[in-house]
Amino acid sequence: MIRKRIEAAWLIAVAFIITAAGGCGYRFVAGQLGGDSPTPLITGPLVENSTRYPGLELILAEAIAHRFIVEKRPLHKPAGEASARLRCIIRSLDIEPVSYRRNLTAREYRITMTFDAALERQGQATAAWKAEGLTLIRTYRVRNTIDATEREKKAALETLSHDAAMMIADGILHGF
Repeated sequence: MIRKRIEAAWLIAVAFIITAAGGCGYRFVAGQLGGDSPTPLITGPLVENSTRYPGLELILAEAIAHRFIVEKRPLHKPAGEASARLRCIIRSLDIEPVSYRRNLTAREYRITMTFDAALERQGQATAAWKAEGLTLIRTYRVRNTIDATEREKKAALETLSHDAAMMIADGILHGF
């Protein structure tokens, strides 16, 4: 009985993954993206993290890939097929309290992320598009438990990453 339930759960999970992967927006494209658009085929994103917060580069890379899918311009994985590479460097991530309770414990924190982004054409020394010193700010509230506060922090970092991805995608896609 339990074995049948486990098998049914696995089948449902596999069916969900297959359905989600089929509708995620990835598709094969030949030549230029979007038909008449002069935007180059892009591989990436290559995100470097020069902060002391591990995993931040993964959150930003996922947000960038998602943003390009939303823009109907999916990023290519193989570098050999692409004419340009998207590269981002997270320069700093500062977290500081911005408001306090009466007992002098923090009530709210501000996250400030500074990053650089560049679209480097394959085989060229100069970047086709470049933005340096981009800064985004987001606040999050302290909750009753550490776990709840960490969830708030993670949500704020994901929102920052999505905002950064929008800035990068708008700069690249509207800059060509």
